Amino acid sequence: ITYAVECMLNGEEIPVDWCQGHSENAVYLTELNSAAIAEGTEEKVEEVEVVKSKLSKNSEKLLNQVLDSETRFMMLQSFLSACCNLQDDKIGNHYYVYHSDDCKYNVSKIVKYFKKKCATITETNIEIPTLDFTIYKDKIKTMEFIKTHLEELIKTYSDISVSLFNNKDVVSYDIVACILRTKDWYLDEINECIEQCGYKDKKV
Repeated sequence: ITYAVECMLNGEEIPVDWCQGHSENAVYLTELNSAAIAEGTEEKVEEVEVVKSKLSKNSEKLLNQVLDSETRFMMLQSFLSACCNLQDDKIGNHYYVYHSDDCKYNVSKIVKYFKKKCATITETNIEIPTLDFTIYKDKIKTMEFIKTHLEELIKTYSDISVSLFNNKDVVSYDIVACILRTKDWYLDEINECIEQCGYKDKKV
């Protein structure tokens, strides 16, 4: 299915004598008949399925990079919502809580996928921003600060999604592509907020 979809997207014809096997996900095994199979067959099939379902080292590394970036961005949004709270800016608080929750959803999605694929989450140290109102007291400067971070994330996620697609890891590509789309929407929205000199009320 993946091969057929890729050919369609790339405008390529599928060869008449095309044939691939189990390792390319072109062939699937139905439920084994315990009365007909040799001893040890079921265990061996399970062993092969576990190995085949694991993420490649490159995909694991790239998704860890996204996981780390989303966690950092989530913490930054939470920090900015606290800054808005201290300034009694409820709309600003709601705005950053909303986008922090969006990052939290993305983090949860990747973690669940890692567990399903028996992948390893790389441990990293995440720096928490210092509470400095000289930087975050100005609403427009804060929005422009977020805009800069979004542009960096979009560039990073675009590169990662291209790499995953080229590696034919369609599932991992789809996960990152979905996150990338949310960042594109966020960037469009923050640009509107800068033009209007105010946050959109998310009413969380």
